[in-house]
Amino acid sequence: MIEKLEKLIINGNPEEILEHTSDFTKMFPILEKAVGFDQENWSHPYTLWEHCVRVCAALNEGLTDVSVICRWAAIFHDIGKIYTKTKSFSEKHNSIQAHYYDHPAKSRELMEKTELPFCKTPADRELFLWFVEHHDDRISERPKNLRPYLDIPRTQFKELMALEVADAKAHLRGAEVIEKRITVCEYWQNEANINEALEIMRMYPEDI
Repeated sequence: MIEKLEKLIINGNPEEILEHTSDFTKMFPILEKAVGFDQENWSHPYTLWEHCVRVCAALNEGLTDVSVICRWAAIFHDIGKIYTKTKSFSEKHNSIQAHYYDHPAKSRELMEKTELPFCKTPADRELFLWFVEHHDDRISERPKNLRPYLDIPRTQFKELMALEVADAKAHLRGAEVIEKRITVCEYWQNEANINEALEIMRMYPEDI
């Protein structure tokens, strides 16, 4: 079963993956509550499960080739939203909006307790959990934004940026905050931009 699902998340489009929802929930019962979960937020036109599937599929459209571990992270990245949902009135949108504070940390916590047959080694498992935990990191084009990622492989950082782009593309497109996130994370997938930022930090180590 896991091999079948893995082929889907590597090659399938959203509709093909969604057709096998019952296979995913059978293998991973933690996903059952994501199916049909209304995110109740202006930026999310899809249910939680549909969003995660679309994030996974959007990885095929990105600037960076991503690992299968990153693709599995896309499937589970927002699972913590189920347990962190709060609501408040938004004057901007003149409606009740849901919010999911600290959901990446909750997602990681839940996945730490979940059997992950697609992780072949402890290193795979830790990489998967890292992607889940950091998928919503906020970053700008300023060189200092690279500092938290200097101790990880560059390929890992670029995969994270690809995951963030895919996540943004599975939101309601057109909003400034969403389009900006796409632009910034695509910027950091460019090797030349990374090298330039590293050189600036070398020349100006006190830059904040």
